[in-house]
Amino acid sequence: MPISDADAVRFALPGATDHGGGVVSFAIFAPRKNSVHLLGDFNDYQPGADALSQREPGYWVAVKHLPTGPARYQFLIDGDLLICDPYAQGIEEAPGRDEPAAVIDVGRPIYQWRNEGWQRPPVEDLIIYELHVGDFSPEGVFRGVTDRLDYLEDLGVNALEFMPLCEKDPDEYWGYKPMYPLAVRRDMGSFEDLLTLIDEAHGRGIAVILDLVLAHTAVRHPFNRMYPYEESPWYGPGLGEPNQFALPTLDFSKPATNSFIRDVQSYWLRVLHVDGFRYDYLPGIGQDLNGQGVPYLMSVARDIRPRAYLIGEYIPEVPDTIAHSDIDAVWHERFRIALQTLLTGKDVTPYKADRFAEVVAAFDPATQGYGRSGRMINYAESHDLPRIMQALADAGLHGDDARRRSALAASVLATLPGEPMLFHGQECGFLSPK
Repeated sequence: MPISDADAVRFALPGATDHGGGVVSFAIFAPRKNSVHLLGDFNDYQPGADALSQREPGYWVAVKHLPTGPARYQFLIDGDLLICDPYAQGIEEAPGRDEPAAVIDVGRPIYQWRNEGWQRPPVEDLIIYELHVGDFSPEGVFRGVTDRLDYLEDLGVNALEFMPLCEKDPDEYWGYKPMYPLAVRRDMGSFEDLLTLIDEAHGRGIAVILDLVLAHTAVRHPFNRMYPYEESPWYGPGLGEPNQFALPTLDFSKPATNSFIRDVQSYWLRVLHVDGFRYDYLPGIGQDLNGQGVPYLMSVARDIRPRAYLIGEYIPEVPDTIAHSDIDAVWHERFRIALQTLLTGKDVTPYKADRFAEVVAAFDPATQGYGRSGRMINYAESHDLPRIMQALADAGLHGDDARRRSALAASVLATLPGEPMLFHGQECGFLSPK
């Protein structure tokens, strides 16, 4: 029996929710606004056709009965601000409009997972492969990765760490200026293509870890257009350091931000079945003595999936903070710097090439403050910095000498305490730009 409109309103989640039988709720949190209207291809984008009502103060909801298939929509706030749904699970360009339209695929069949019973490797056994979908294969799409999973399995990888997969600022390529954190990037393939990739990876015993950017949003994010910055329910000074990238800071002392962060993590863990996150730029999130910020981030993820992999980026590293958190591991940047110092024979701050004992101390968990080696994600390359072969070339090392040193780096990475991570192409000694 189809859900009643009253129950659809009562159970409406932020964004568009398909309740079955063509009943779809649309909801947005917009406190202190006078009106919100729903515009879409189902009402010819007429501004006055479908008004939302407040289910509770600031939470606006409408219910529509729609046919099976994609439905495109936008929100009009106070009669003059047109935005795409911040909770959009897909977006398309809206002809004749500056803002994209959110898309809900009404009646979309539920994906039938084939490998739900797969055995996840313990954190201490992870061999991670970081990749960008657009750069990894000539096709630059999810299917290009799926077609090469056998190669990755043969390489010995048991975890893929994907650089951001959500819709981002159109002027930025890698995805670290997120626009719609629930919407899969259109230029990488379809929602179903990503589900298949994750399912097939699990079938080969390979975990999927998502690089999640929660310290900030893109400047053009809908949240940043809805209110002046100082009045925003989501943005503010935050609990961490001033944003190094001059981007709108998500303030984890605000309830609306915490609700949004919970919903984003829940979507990727529950709907897309990712196995965990690599949290980008944790110093920009920060924390307080009440457990807000990074501790809240971790506790929400653990509530959703207790055994999720939780990996953080703290640069510069702060082992004391990490030792008292629920994070599994962090990027061990000092490993990379020390290894580059040894490989090139050149000083790389803070290490001196002629102080061997001080340099190799970076490889010893006993000197690094993490308590156990499993908390260190060691790497010689990542998306943030030039490749090993480029660093060697910059140091005047080329040809066979450079290739031997690159191979030595891989051997060191695979054998020292900690969890190894490769950046895609490193296994082949790539020198090409990332």
